[in-house]
Amino acid sequence: MRRFLSKHVARCAACAAVFALSLFVGGCNPNLSRNEVTGLYVMEKQGGNRITLTLSSDGVFNEEIRTPGNLKFVAGTWSIRGCNVDFDKLWIPQTFAPQKIVEADKQAGERQPKYTDPRHWDLPVEKSWGRVKIEVFPDDHVEFVMVS
Repeated sequence: MRRFLSKHVARCAACAAVFALSLFVGGCNPNLSRNEVTGLYVMEKQGGNRITLTLSSDGVFNEEIRTPGNLKFVAGTWSIRGCNVDFDKLWIPQTFAPQKIVEADKQAGERQPKYTDPRHWDLPVEKSWGRVKIEVFPDDHVEFVMVS
């Protein structure tokens, strides 16, 4: 009986460890507050392309999009919902999109929304090892990283 109990306890401990690790690796931090997400984020691409995204505590965001020879600004509102940041009209220009997204936009009909147009985005936010990031195209590692 004692041997059965020790195996059972060991199995339960292993299951608990796997569960805790899956929450950590999964990336969703359900307890992220508005204050933890508020700040300055950067997305950089080769060739001097850079998006600076500021999330203010009042629910307003400002986006500065810098590409060689161009500087554009977008402003809107944001909120946090669970593990996501919801933007009313964020812009991720073609320069920052992976090739498969650029191709999908080319295939989309004229009346269909494009990924690379200013639009509503609901993006996962993650805090790992003290670093907060907002994932835009996670499979291609296109993300905003908090810098302050």
